[in-house]
Amino acid sequence: NLCTEVAVTVCAVMPKAHRDDCKKFVSSFMEENFNIIREFTKIWGPEDICQMVMLCPKDNVSAVEGKVCTVCTDTVAMVRFLLTDPNLETMIKTYVETACSVTGSLAPLVGLYINLL
Repeated sequence: NLCTEVAVTVCAVMPKAHRDDCKKFVSSFMEENFNIIREFTKIWGPEDICQMVMLCPKDNVSAVEGKVCTVCTDTVAMVRFLLTDPNLETMIKTYVETACSVTGSLAPLVGLYINLL
């Protein structure tokens, strides 16, 4: 599922001791708020979002070398890419269609539900 994939990718930058908790939190949060997050990341960039949640200063984010700000902007950029890249969405749909095509009688359901992904 896309939310789990995002969680794994995003949490890879976290210290190993916190990765499992991070994955659980991000996956759960993404599943509950997927459409809102997707639209939000289309509108605002990583610096804007990290400033809004007060993890980066309001001015000159690029000059900040703080770990929290950098992790935030890198994470938001990664999530933004994963949620808004049309090529990634097409690739996921293709994989789902391919995987489901071998299920026999369930294959027609893919055509009905693939655009809901």
